[in-house]
Amino acid sequence: MEKFNKDFTFMRYWMALVFLRDHLKLHTPQPLSLDAFTAALACTKRNTQLVIKRLCLEEIIDWQPGIGRGNLPVITLRQPVAETLVQQARLLLAEDKIEQALSLIEATQRDTFIANYVAQYQTANAQEDILKIPFYRGTHNLDPISINRRTEQHIAGYLYAKLLQFDPVNGRFRGDLAQHWQRDGNTLTVTLRKGLKFHDASPITAKDIRAHFERLIHSGHQNAALYQLIDRVEVLDPYRIAFTSQVLPAQLEKLLANGPMGIAKCSGQPGNSTLVGSGSFMLTEQTEWRTLLKASPYYHGYRPWVDGVAIWNVGDQATDFELNSDVVHSSHLKHRSTERFDAKTQWERGAEYLLLNPNRPHRWLKKPAHRKALMTALKALGVSDALREDGIGQATGMLSVPGPAPDCDPAAAAHALHSVPKPEQPLQLLTYQLDHHLELAQHLASELTQLGIACEYRVVEFPVFNQRDTLKTADIILSGEVFGDDWEMSWLDWFCANLPLEICLNEAQRQGLKDSILSLMQRDNIASRLKGFEKLEKQLIAKHLYLPVFHARQNLNFSETVSATDLLANGWIDFNTVTITPQPST
Repeated sequence: MEKFNKDFTFMRYWMALVFLRDHLKLHTPQPLSLDAFTAALACTKRNTQLVIKRLCLEEIIDWQPGIGRGNLPVITLRQPVAETLVQQARLLLAEDKIEQALSLIEATQRDTFIANYVAQYQTANAQEDILKIPFYRGTHNLDPISINRRTEQHIAGYLYAKLLQFDPVNGRFRGDLAQHWQRDGNTLTVTLRKGLKFHDASPITAKDIRAHFERLIHSGHQNAALYQLIDRVEVLDPYRIAFTSQVLPAQLEKLLANGPMGIAKCSGQPGNSTLVGSGSFMLTEQTEWRTLLKASPYYHGYRPWVDGVAIWNVGDQATDFELNSDVVHSSHLKHRSTERFDAKTQWERGAEYLLLNPNRPHRWLKKPAHRKALMTALKALGVSDALREDGIGQATGMLSVPGPAPDCDPAAAAHALHSVPKPEQPLQLLTYQLDHHLELAQHLASELTQLGIACEYRVVEFPVFNQRDTLKTADIILSGEVFGDDWEMSWLDWFCANLPLEICLNEAQRQGLKDSILSLMQRDNIASRLKGFEKLEKQLIAKHLYLPVFHARQNLNFSETVSATDLLANGWIDFNTVTITPQPST
């Protein structure tokens, strides 16, 4: 058989089989022009003819050239090709050619294909210990300056080292990129460790730290809001850099230990640059289907025990398949194979909540009486039966003690709404792709509509959800917040870098909130500052702009091969310390 030209012809052959699978019926002659086949393979006519010749030699098709003007060639599929394509896709996956593999699988079958592969997935290099984690979606943007979701924040914590790290055990800071730091008045001076390197082996200097800070400040992202409180960043020499804040000097350490200050640099030409990290793991792959981290040989700290972490997007299949994975969310097991796993659970700090947006053009929610009636009704509607069965707890604040799941009381909701006129347009409820959010959005929209307040809900993915133009279209925003170990920093993030909240406030309210935060941050006692944040939260509730709804449980299940580990505040585990016990050979 004629040998084809490497990768080009190789994939043209397999894409030809895809075309046959999708467009032909077995043993049924069908007219097909050479031009149409060529367009499907995106190649030249000559290459298409070579592929046809091979398919004929392998007796996969029969090709009869058209005789006479206007007569098309006739193609007949002689063998089924679907299973052949699946087998080839598995071989490509084993070679880490994920995009090529999935191009051979029908779009509706890709989640199942990935799930089945993860179920028996082993790394190509048997010497590598890869922590395998199935997940319900692909990962989003991993640039530290513009991350909003906790999964991406967790991953970024390993890709990008910070100057300082907060230790939740003793409530103190420890150096990461920083060897030494000292605050004098309004200025914090940081001395870098020697020999620091990015993932491309280039040195990390004080100029790189300043460049990252400037990229953050000028990004236009909501995460930059807190860092506007830093007035000046000055490079003193290659190893020393100084940060000055007139209004929050005592919080400089917290700001430098926060996620957006995970240090990265842009490599390449503007408009075509790549992000280079500095942390204990390197990002070696991020596709729709898999995010792969590998231990960095350039990290200055202790090397992680595992060689890598593979987070697989198995989509809807995350809820009902058997798998050979190491760390699995409880909902992904659904009572199957649980004997292989050790379950850990804890209440999530933070809450899922509703915001009302009075700044919509129709202005129905502009009137406080309308907001009060709607918010009272939303509170009375509680949550659906499905959410109660999932074991959620009622929230009265971000850090409240979870109570019994709130029941649905349509009569109380109707009473709250009876004295206000109905909006002329359906209320728009907006949320993002999360099972609990989808369930609550459906429940509230349905119940409000039955009460005579027409309500439509829309579910969008990140990062589209967290864009100003998207949020402005919503009357009701359903979102959530997960607090980390440093509650004060979590409050600051939520109040100052929370775009949904900003959208729902007017200019005077935003300025008043900022002034209140700067005032309470002058208090010497952290307990007093935390109480101040809770008071600000209650003020938002009293203004009928914000309503905490429920607390969720964080659940992870650990394979018997994974070292016992505690859940972090964000519900994940520490990739730097986890170990894997090899399975005994049989």
